[in-house]
Amino acid sequence: MISNLERSFILKALCSGVRLDERTLNSFRDTSFLFHPTQRGHVTVHLGQTKVLAVTTATIIRPYVDRPAEGTINYFVDLTALALLESDEQEEGRLQRLLERVLKNSRVVDTESLCVVPGERVWSVRVDIRVIDHDGALLDASVAAAVASLVDFRRPEVTVTEDGVTVHSEFERNPVPLALHNPAIAVSFAVLDPAEEETDHATKQQSKVVPVVDPVWMEEQCGGGRLSMAINRNGEVVMLVKTGGEALDMETIQTDCLYVARQRAVHILDAINAAIVKARGK
Repeated sequence: MISNLERSFILKALCSGVRLDERTLNSFRDTSFLFHPTQRGHVTVHLGQTKVLAVTTATIIRPYVDRPAEGTINYFVDLTALALLESDEQEEGRLQRLLERVLKNSRVVDTESLCVVPGERVWSVRVDIRVIDHDGALLDASVAAAVASLVDFRRPEVTVTEDGVTVHSEFERNPVPLALHNPAIAVSFAVLDPAEEETDHATKQQSKVVPVVDPVWMEEQCGGGRLSMAINRNGEVVMLVKTGGEALDMETIQTDCLYVARQRAVHILDAINAAIVKARGK
């Protein structure tokens, strides 16, 4: 946690439109994607000082009885000891639930395309997200890492004959990309109330709640709420969650949040594709 003095300083600065890292209230930190040179689906994402690793793997399993022609996709989040120092004990579970709402429940991966033999063999895809450094906006970095990993990943090619299923190595046949449906990108805001630092009653009444995009860890600790949304390339909102803090009216969400979030989603998706082209040469 931060001290009352630090909190007061941050809120007063925000009243003047100033942030700790000199960004404006609606600007983002630099984001970079570093793909492993030989392992597909292995990516490290830096969002400012926040650092997240994502790895996608796939194995062949028996399908669920109620979904015989569908594979599975599962996400697992792990916070390192260093990242846990900057988090509360519920952060890991909360992050995984939100990540699944963005990616799993919106069916980013076409699970029917993961079927090998209906009722007998399907692909089970697993995405492991490991938070290495935590300096705010964990959901944003984790979703970006998961999407980048899924886009880059290639599963082995398979051949189905009367004798069974043959899984080919990458030296025998080119691996196959996953069938993805319009991935969404998460964009988070710290919802802060500068009026808490005002002593004049009239000023408090006129003060407006401030949504701060891509908050660093210290901004997240200022006691306000969080607004997280997930948006795909078409600008469609697939998730919107507001927790804690003062209420946000729909006009503020529309004018101060949705516009920058839609721009951010397209920027991140383009950055992922560009980074893959640079890393893979195609």
